[in-house]
Parts: sequence; structure tokens; C-alpha cells
Amino acid sequence: MSIKNNIWVEKYRPSTLEDLIIPERVYKKFEGGKLNNHVLLHGSPGLGKTSLGKIISKDAVSLEINCSLDTSVDSVRTKITEFCSNISILHGKKAQKVVLLDEFDGVSEQYMKAMRAVIETFAGTTRFIATCNYIQKIPDNIQSRFDVINFDFPKEEERDLMKKYLIRFNQICKKEGMTVEPKVMGAIVKKHFPDLRSTITFLQGMYEEGKKTITLEDLKSFTGENKELFEHLINSGESFIDLYTFAYKNYVNNEDNVFASLGKDFIDFLIGKGAESNKIGNIIVEVADYTYKSNFVIDKFVTLSACLQKIKKIVNE
Repeated sequence: MSIKNNIWVEKYRPSTLEDLIIPERVYKKFEGGKLNNHVLLHGSPGLGKTSLGKIISKDAVSLEINCSLDTSVDSVRTKITEFCSNISILHGKKAQKVVLLDEFDGVSEQYMKAMRAVIETFAGTTRFIATCNYIQKIPDNIQSRFDVINFDFPKEEERDLMKKYLIRFNQICKKEGMTVEPKVMGAIVKKHFPDLRSTITFLQGMYEEGKKTITLEDLKSFTGENKELFEHLINSGESFIDLYTFAYKNYVNNEDNVFASLGKDFIDFLIGKGAESNKIGNIIVEVADYTYKSNFVIDKFVTLSACLQKIKKIVNE
């Protein structure tokens, strides 16, 4: 089995439009299979934006860029421009190309300016699909070049999607040989809803702790979803640079979920380790403060990094 298939969110990533759990209004935009415009998909983490981008670009001559990792402006000037310029030997001059810009909100202002020029230059032959969690990070003059689609959904769409999440959750449990009490299954999905990716990661965390049958008591005591991060925080022999590198690799653009986990799961983790009550109290205060501050910044990861540094200092005092 490949490393990719050891990660359940990749193993169970939808490969067709019909497999995606997305609002009906979004599905209808792409059910014909033709990409008539540039598309900007935005919304909370784990809703299927990247999966949709991969699906609607897979049958085209395509290039995928992970913008949170490939942040260099030179990438725009070389990799993307060259891809758009070159004629496909197999598909010819008139073949439509697609560039998927995943996590587009992670790039610099200079990168955005360079991309604006590329989009204008190659609009006749290339469609651009961008995904982002934070639409406010995308300048208006970039947004105006895209069909902007909001993946976050109102209350009236929740009921139908929740049912589909439960069905998918149950399917994965059966394939992995797990048994989950119905009430527990509902509680897990509700806890992570609407982030399906986080739900699947939670389930895999349970599986890797050897829990093939999950009860309500297991759910109450489980702290394994971000356990590796928690271990980094209490490791007195590790530098903050090591912690920062680990957090950036694993949690950039997923800061809201980490803040929520620090406020509940990490506290349970510390209690289980016998941590001093005054330290736990100080950590709760800091997490609450940084969570509030994160709502007013452009780059949430900087705020999360500061919070992690503060927690590590409190734990190891």
C-alpha cells in the first residue's frame, strides 16, 4: 500500500463529481463537465474545494500548484507561464489548459500581481481554478476575474449534507472493519461538521490507537487527533523552531480547528498527564485570547505560532 493510501483523507478522496458531498447549487454549476470561466472556490477547511478542483481539471491538460508550498513569484514567471505558453504535442494548439492554484490565499501581493497578468494573457487558452479558505485575502481585482463560489452553506443546506456525511462515515467504518455506535457516529460528525476531512482524520486517529469499536466513553477520552502536536508542546528538549516547522507543515490553513483542539482536547491531554492546575488555567486564558485575536488578522498562522510558543513556555516553566 502506498504512503498516500495510508492517509485516509487521500485514500477516500472522491474521484468523481458524483462522489463529492457538496451543496446542490455548487454541483449544478459543474455537472455538465465544461469549464466556461475561471473559478475561485472559497470556504472553510475540509469542505471539498481541492477535491472539486482536481475532479474538474483531471480530463484537461492541467498543472496543479500548491500555493502554500510553492510561493515564489518565479514560479509564476516560469512554471505557470511556460505551461500556458507551450503547445501540447498530443492535444494541439487549441486544447484548453487548466491551472489549479490550491490554497491561493497563501501567496504574496507580488505573486497575486504576477498571476493577474498571466490570467489576462492566457484567458483564451487557459482556465484557472483557485481554492482558498479566506476570501478576504484575495484582492478585488483578482476576484473580479473569477466566478467566485462560496462553499460555506446556510442552515437550510445543513440537514441534507449532514445525512450524506453520516453515510460516508458509515461506509468508511465498514471498509476499515470498525464498529461505531449510532449515537457516537452522530456525535463525531456533529463535532467536526462541516469539515469532512477533519472527521475522517479523527476516525483514523481512533483506528491507529487500536479502537475498532468506538463507544461514547472512547469519544470522551480520546485526544489523538492532534496528539503529535500536543507531544511537541510538552517536549522540553525541543526548540520552538522544531515546533514551528512541524506546525507549518501540518496545520497552515487549518488554524481554526487547531485553536478549537487546543482549547478542549489539549486540556484533556494535559489533565491525563497530571499537569498542574495553574498551568492549565494559564493555557486556557492564552488560547482564548489568541483565538479571539485570530479573527482580526490576515495571516492566522502567525497568530497560531505565537499561541503555540506561549503554551510551550507555560508548559515548560
